[in-house]
Amino acid sequence: MQRWTQVLKRITVPYDSGTAIVRKFVDSDNHPLPHTQAVEVTARGLGDPLIEAWEANPPRSETDLWEWIEPAYRAAKSFDLISLDPSQFATYVELVRDAQEAMSLAPETFTAADVLGDLELDLKRAVLAARVGHRGIMDLINTRTSEWTSFVSHGTPSAPMYLDLHTMRPVETRSYRTISYADLQATVHPGVASLREALSGPDESDQPAVMKFFAAQWVIYIMTEWDEYYRKRLADVYDCTKDDIRSELFADLNHIRQDYVHRRGIATKRNALRNTRLRWFTRGQQMIPKHTDYEQLYRELERELEILASPPELVERPRMDKVNATIPVELIQELERAAGDAGMALGVALESAVREWVTAQHSCPGERSDTTVISTQEG
Repeated sequence: MQRWTQVLKRITVPYDSGTAIVRKFVDSDNHPLPHTQAVEVTARGLGDPLIEAWEANPPRSETDLWEWIEPAYRAAKSFDLISLDPSQFATYVELVRDAQEAMSLAPETFTAADVLGDLELDLKRAVLAARVGHRGIMDLINTRTSEWTSFVSHGTPSAPMYLDLHTMRPVETRSYRTISYADLQATVHPGVASLREALSGPDESDQPAVMKFFAAQWVIYIMTEWDEYYRKRLADVYDCTKDDIRSELFADLNHIRQDYVHRRGIATKRNALRNTRLRWFTRGQQMIPKHTDYEQLYRELERELEILASPPELVERPRMDKVNATIPVELIQELERAAGDAGMALGVALESAVREWVTAQHSCPGERSDTTVISTQEG
């Protein structure tokens, strides 16, 4: 719904602006457009946003969304590029408005396919943003390098030393919102390549550490969205609990997330070995995915979406509830680290610790324990 709302706004907002030429002809009692070139430009400007979005990824056939938007799509595809009559564009825009109104009044309902479609787009968008983020910083560095070369060749003073993080422009003086190009060069740029390295191509085993930062961004983001949003939505669709929604792929990503959060992006042996599909890293390795890793991720995502498109196999589980209690923040952090080291979910680790303590009290009814020992050993 969000996507199609934006697509349709790309049509109605320009049309309603005071500078839309075709709107002026429509409002002047269907005065004909001046020439066929104006017709073609109007047809492309109004029709292409909807046509491209529909043909790239249309709504599922026969759904409400399909029924609302399909008439406008058909109208856009049937524009007469010879006719100078602007009424065809007015009719098309009214169909777009009808779709917008229907969407605005629709209740929030969704199917498993809707949720999984959003999940696929969300993951790909997160990975793209992270990878383009590094490329964007490299563009800033390369632009400054070109300017520096120009300054040197003309014998003028050197280029500005700092990047203003607000304006994204080079500046001469340091301030609270600047970062030096020297620091960017040292931490973001992959370094100067030898002639042999330049001929053989980039060495993916020797990437700047900032690449780990960008990878951590998308992994942590998508795992938060998976656990806090998508599992709940799928549970609603399949009429089950969130705990019933499980994924081997996202379990692997969670192991990777744990090492980004708790080990600063240095792979641990436990999490590396526990992954069943995304075996990207070995113990002690900087966790920077390679091009082949991303290729595998997209392939595994397609496979996982097919699995999640079917209701999960329900397993009888004990009733669960939250404990209304507070404990020191330091203890919570120790529990999170211990659970991560053990490769356990936080809830599972907490349940294990509480069960162990309760069992100890029952076995020694006359004694009071002031210390709780949380075992991180499996089995």
